[in-house]
Amino acid sequence: PFLLIGGAILAPTGYAQTFLLSGRRWPIALANLGAGLCLAAALAPAVAAWNIPGAVLATAVAWLIRALMLIGLGEIHGARTPSGCAAVAGPSVGDRSPF
Repeated sequence: PFLLIGGAILAPTGYAQTFLLSGRRWPIALANLGAGLCLAAALAPAVAAWNIPGAVLATAVAWLIRALMLIGLGEIHGARTPSGCAAVAGPSVGDRSPF
């Protein structure tokens, strides 16, 4: 379960960074809220039923929900971006200035 939690934490990192760079913070907040609500609802019953393994399982599910929401919302955002256009504005290819 710990590898699952680590993967769920690291998997959507690029999507979260893309949202931040493009100025869209609502998808990150929505994913964090969904994971927090899931953890708040599932932690107490899971600990009551399975003790420490239940806490680990509830945490893994919350991180997985966050990852799935960020990846899903990131794919929707990417699909709405016009083709041939960068999702995040950056320097042009020919720009060689150091700043």
